[in-house]
Amino acid sequence: MNHIKLELDDATYQHIKSKFNNDKKAMSTYIINLLAEKVKTDSLNSEITNIKNRTNDLKDYLESGESGSRSYGIKGQGW
Repeated sequence: MNHIKLELDDATYQHIKSKFNNDKKAMSTYIINLLAEKVKTDSLNSEITNIKNRTNDLKDYLESGESGSRSYGIKGQGW
């Protein structure tokens, strides 16, 4: 397991301290869980954005042909 030392502003620290009655282990577990959840959410949001971008790129490509041209419509039909 890796370790990191965090510096919290006074208001944040006091809020967490009072929420867990100065129980350092409970405070640490709470912060670790918050960070882990945030990282998962950020990672998921990034993946969703990547999928949307790929979908938009494909949609733009498929809609790029002009009406009446052989490239219009479904790409790759070979006619």
